[in-house]
Amino acid sequence: MREAELATMLGISRTPIRDALKRLEANGLLTAAPRRGLIVAELVQEQVTELYAVRDVLEGLAARLAAQHASPAEIAAMRDLLDRQARTKPDDYPGLARLNRLFHDVVYRAARNRYLVDVLDSFESALALLPGTTYVAPGRAASALKEHAAMVAAIGRREPDAAERFARSHMRAAEKIRVLMISAGVEHVADAPKSRRAPRGKGR
Repeated sequence: MREAELATMLGISRTPIRDALKRLEANGLLTAAPRRGLIVAELVQEQVTELYAVRDVLEGLAARLAAQHASPAEIAAMRDLLDRQARTKPDDYPGLARLNRLFHDVVYRAARNRYLVDVLDSFESALALLPGTTYVAPGRAASALKEHAAMVAAIGRREPDAAERFARSHMRAAEKIRVLMISAGVEHVADAPKSRRAPRGKGR
């Protein structure tokens, strides 16, 4: 990430570029490398495990609060996203990942807790460092849809305990796929040796 090159590419002065790079470095998205300057950071398996340990709890809390506070319109929006996800081809990984992001955003906003939303939004920066999407795992599109549907059903029934349980189970499934992808050194689960391939239907 070279300051001068970025300034030229974006057509702006180097000062805002320098400030932006400092913020990215402070947030752990860029790291200083000897003789190379700033480079995009890479998450190791330990960091991914730490990330999902916290996200597990926060996603569960968001679903719990959504079950208590979601409006009928928000629940309808969640169901609409489920329908769109069901109509998306299993191999349309970018499309599925985008719908997944939209789905979770609706749940976050339905939680009615601005501090929780801010923290969960901040996780997107760290997740952006992860290669690919867990939707590449065989059967993941179908299993993720079922997990989302279970969450929405619990939220619609106003069952906080169940909503939290389903949300945390969803995160644990995603973590398993992520760990496999990192340990295998691949962006696609199908590229990993069979002995290291994730169980069918896991991941997010």
